[in-house]
Amino acid sequence: MGAEPDIVIDARGEFCPVPVIRTADAVRGLPEGGSVLVISDDPAIEFDLPAWGRSAGCSCELEQRDGSARTYHVQKLPQAVR
Repeated sequence: MGAEPDIVIDARGEFCPVPVIRTADAVRGLPEGGSVLVISDDPAIEFDLPAWGRSAGCSCELEQRDGSARTYHVQKLPQAVR
């Protein structure tokens, strides 16, 4: 990942769509290139977060798996939906 994320969202214990909504709200306030680290233990996050990222113009990279939790690095790309 490299640089520290601008925002960290710990969504463990929350179920979709809540982690995706929280991520969308966080990204909306970031400049292009800004990033969010999202931690979630909801199994649906593996499908829902990348699908949202594609539609919103954000990259969503799986950084780590730790037990049931997944950590994603989400970055706002220049063509991101405002």
